[in-house]
Amino acid sequence: MWSSLELSRPILKALNDLDFVNPTPIQKEVIPLALAGRDILAEAETGSGKTAAFLLPTIERLLKFPGIRARKMSPLGPTGGLNATKVLILLPSRELAMQCFDVLESLIKYCLTITRCIVTGGMSQSQHEITLRNQPDIVIATPGRILDMLINTMGVHLELLEIVILDEADRLLDMGFRRECLEILRYVSQCRQTMLFSATLSRGVADLALLTLRNPCRISTIGLGPNAILSNTEGITSDVSTIGLSTTLNQEFVELNEEKDREGALFHILSKIYTERVIVFFQTKKEARRISILCNILGFSAVELHGYLTQEKRNENLGRFTKGESKILLASELAARGLDIKGITAVINFTLPLEASRYIHRVGRTARIGENGNSITLYSQSERSRLKSLMKQVLRKSGSSTSTTKLCNLMKKLKFSSNNISYWSERILESEPKVKQQIRANIAEKELRLAELEANKAENILVYKENISGRPRKKWFQSTLQKEIAKNLSKRELIEKAGFDMNELNDITCKGLLLNSDRKKNPKEQNHLKRKSPHINYTSNPKKSLLGTKKKAL
Repeated sequence: MWSSLELSRPILKALNDLDFVNPTPIQKEVIPLALAGRDILAEAETGSGKTAAFLLPTIERLLKFPGIRARKMSPLGPTGGLNATKVLILLPSRELAMQCFDVLESLIKYCLTITRCIVTGGMSQSQHEITLRNQPDIVIATPGRILDMLINTMGVHLELLEIVILDEADRLLDMGFRRECLEILRYVSQCRQTMLFSATLSRGVADLALLTLRNPCRISTIGLGPNAILSNTEGITSDVSTIGLSTTLNQEFVELNEEKDREGALFHILSKIYTERVIVFFQTKKEARRISILCNILGFSAVELHGYLTQEKRNENLGRFTKGESKILLASELAARGLDIKGITAVINFTLPLEASRYIHRVGRTARIGENGNSITLYSQSERSRLKSLMKQVLRKSGSSTSTTKLCNLMKKLKFSSNNISYWSERILESEPKVKQQIRANIAEKELRLAELEANKAENILVYKENISGRPRKKWFQSTLQKEIAKNLSKRELIEKAGFDMNELNDITCKGLLLNSDRKKNPKEQNHLKRKSPHINYTSNPKKSLLGTKKKAL
C-alpha cells in the first residue's frame, strides 16, 4: 500500500484521485531509497511505472525543504520562502518531457506551493529565460535546450540543484545526448542526488552511470535482484541488457509473398482486425507520410507523429489520438520510447526494426501494467533469416532460452487470404495519382513555409539590426562538424549492430539512415563547415569540459 512508503497526505490524495491503488514493483523499490537520498541506477520494463517511481519521492523531498514550507498561497501563486531550482529532470524528446510534465501536474495537484516548468525546443526561448530566472523548484527539460540556456543566458543557473534525474537513459544515448548530459552536470552541484532510469542496461548506459553516479543502488525488476549495492564497477559493466516483454502481449507475424503486398496487408489489418487505438511504426518519416496520405484518401482516421511535423502539429496529433478523436497513430521511432497512452489495442511494425531493443520498445506501447495487447510485424520472404535473428536477440534480452521450440512458440504466423490483400492493393494503385498530387502539394507547402520564415528572418535583421549586432555570440561545447560526426557514428554503429554489411547495403531504408562518414577525413569539408558556422565557439573554459577526459565520477 502507498501508506507504507511514508508519503505525505497531499500526495496520497492525488494518488487516490488517479485510482492508483498499489505501487508497482519498481515504485516499491525506488521510493524508499530515493527518499533516503541515495544515487540510483534503475531498470524496468516499459509500462512499469518508472515516471511515478522518481516523481513521488522527489515531490516528497521538496515538501520538506524549508524554503517551500515557508511559502504561502496568494491569488498570484506561491509567495515567500526561498526560490531555488532543486530538481532537474532530463528526457530525450519533447513528447516525453510533456508527458512527464503532465504526470507531475497530476501528482502535485494538492501540493500548491511547488513551482515547475518545462524547457524544450519548439517553445519560446525568451519565455524560458524569464521562467528559469525565477528559479522554479522543478525543471523538466530536453538536454539541448537547457544546455543552451545555461551557456548563453545571463542569470540562469542550477548551482543550488539537489536532485538530477535522467529518464530513458538508453534513448538519451541513442539520440546522441551523452556529451550534452555530461556537460549539463558540470553546471550543477557536486553534492547532488542523481537517479538514472532506463529500460535497458547497455554498455553505454553503464558507462554513463559510472560517470554520473556515486555508490549507487542498482534496482532491477527484470531478472536481477533489487537493491544490489555497487561499490565498484563490476556490477554495471554488463554488455548484455535484459528487457522484459509483457506476459500479456500476443505477438503475431505476417509473411508477405511479395514486397508490393506490404501496404495492402497493412490496410487489411486496419480495416478488419485492429481498427482503433492502433500505433503503426515506420522506419522512415517518408513511409509514415505516404501511409498518412493513403489513410486520408481511403477513409481511415489517422494522424502522424514524426520529425517532419512542427512541434505544434505533433502536440495536436498526439492529443487527438490520446483523446480517441483519431483511431490510428502513424509514428516514426519518435513514439517508440516512453510514451504512455492508455488502451492501445495493437502495435503494428510496418517494417522490421533494426535491433531487438527497438522491437521491444515498440511493442511495449501496448500490454502495459497487466493489460492485454497485441503486436503484428510484417516481413517479406527475403527477411526470414533477419527476423529469426532479431527474435533470438529478443529472447536473449528477455532472459529466455533461444531454443528452436521457444522461437517457434514466439513467432506465431498470421495468414491472410490473397484476395483480401489484392483488394487493398488495387485500391492503393487506383489512389496513386492522388497520392503523388498530395505529395507535390506538401512539398510546395513546405517550401512556401520555409520561404516565409526566411522572409521574416530577413525583415527582422533589417528592423532589429542594432539589437542583433549588439548581442553576444552564442557558444556551444561542440562544433557543427563534431555533432555531425557523432551523429554519423551512432547511426553507423546501429546499422552494424543490426547485422548489415556496410559494403553491400541494399536496403533503401537503411541507406537513408547513413550519413557520409568521410566528412571528418576531408579538410575542405571541414573548412566549409567552419566558414558556414562562424558563430559557434567552444565554452570559455575548455579545461573543465568533459570532452576527451578520462572517466571519473562527477
